Amino acid sequence: MARARPQNPNAFFPPQPDNIIESQDIIDIMPHYKRDTWLVLDLDNTIWEPADEHDELGSDQWFMKLWNYGTKVDLSGDNLDGAVLVLAIYHAVQHQVNMQLIQPEAINVIEFFQAMGNQVLFLTARGSEIMLPTKQQLMANGIDTLANSPRMEIVLDIGEKKNPPIYNNNVVYCSGKPKEKCLKALLDVAEAHPNIIYVDDKDKYLHAVGKMVKEYGGQATCLHYRRLDEKVLKHDFQKANRKLEEIRADLPNEAQEALMKLKM
Repeated sequence: MARARPQNPNAFFPPQPDNIIESQDIIDIMPHYKRDTWLVLDLDNTIWEPADEHDELGSDQWFMKLWNYGTKVDLSGDNLDGAVLVLAIYHAVQHQVNMQLIQPEAINVIEFFQAMGNQVLFLTARGSEIMLPTKQQLMANGIDTLANSPRMEIVLDIGEKKNPPIYNNNVVYCSGKPKEKCLKALLDVAEAHPNIIYVDDKDKYLHAVGKMVKEYGGQATCLHYRRLDEKVLKHDFQKANRKLEEIRADLPNEAQEALMKLKM
């Protein structure tokens, strides 16, 4: 069923500095198209979300509530790290959930830029630990990340050796590191300083990437994608966790043990 779109969604959002466009429609980037401009897209809550049957299990909003819960549990007596346990659960869940496009039109936007010879790059906070399910989710949604580009994997240097960001076939897996640093590291390797159109649901990344592009003399047009704002605010953590309980037996032992240690 198609999602209803407000008659004038942008009327709810005041203008933002740094050339940031507030929008609920990814098509709003099309008037800003120019040749030789890179299109950089976030994935979660921007291109896709968990399929309806998962009740938002595996979504950004579910992960953030899981993180807030798991990192506050007192595990000092067991010499455990709540963050490690949370990530074990999150990574296991990503192997179980299907993603659906928020707007099917996103495919048309991506394919238009690719057909015109523009670089299309996906910049995600996800880590390379879930590269395989991410690739499967991209393919299942009809997204070809290799259009106009050869297969390539690069470990990106942002000055951190632990869980470094990785570029793989036009997807940058940031592993929770600052997105602007990960993108800049890739641009340095490519010896490129392009103008960029960047789409993300989190404005902190838009400001950071816009500033980075400006510093090397490029132009950044950033779209703050707010189509799921209301859903994120109304997220039912317990409802999502009931879905988690349904698939608990299908998770690897590491994730099941993490759930037990976090008393979930």
